[in-house]
Amino acid sequence: MKISSTLENIITLVTLAFPNKIVTPNEVAEYLGVSRRQAQNILNIMISLGYAKKVTRGKYYISSQPKKAITVIKGVLKLLHMIVERLEGSR
Repeated sequence: MKISSTLENIITLVTLAFPNKIVTPNEVAEYLGVSRRQAQNILNIMISLGYAKKVTRGKYYISSQPKKAITVIKGVLKLLHMIVERLEGSR
């Protein structure tokens, strides 16, 4: 099992929280509980990795998700499927 870096996990969280949305560093900072400057650094790293694009001054578009985000979504869907099956079985 591959161990993920903290930065990779943060990027995954941001892309899942704001998929295909325009965000500001303040919104990301509030969501992550970090400073505005830290959020801006994260967004700039996301731009360099191709997960975000700068739209205008202070606004960023979260354009795609890393492979890890898709893995997280698949895991959540499997969990939901198991819950639904359990609930249907108890009727």
